[in-house]
Amino acid sequence: QNQLQHEEEIEQLKKTQEQKQLQHEEEIEQLKKTQEQNQLQHEHEIEQLKKTQEQKQLQHEHEIKQLKKIQEQNQLQHEHEIEQLKKTQYQNQLQAATRAATNVLNPKRTNVEILRTNTNVLNFFPSCT
Repeated sequence: QNQLQHEEEIEQLKKTQEQKQLQHEEEIEQLKKTQEQNQLQHEHEIEQLKKTQEQKQLQHEHEIKQLKKIQEQNQLQHEHEIEQLKKTQYQNQLQAATRAATNVLNPKRTNVEILRTNTNVLNFFPSCT
């Protein structure tokens, strides 16, 4: 009977050991799965970060292009405004010279008017000085 009891204890220990071994293997498998999931999630996060970075880069490049276009437009507008001012200045000088020339033909002018006329003509035609 002792022998029988001893064999039963041995069998029980073997079963317990097998259960522990199975449980241990299941835990290892679960840890492997968790590790794989974590790795996949990590790779996905890295891909998302790369995409976000690329989008930001593209957006930044687009903004730079837009700012360059605006700068070019402002430059062209500025140059156009300068040309308009030069034309206006030329027209004003031409009108002053025309008035001066008209005044030359007017016999009732005073000496001050004559001096003013000569100055206007010389200012309009600086190469004559």
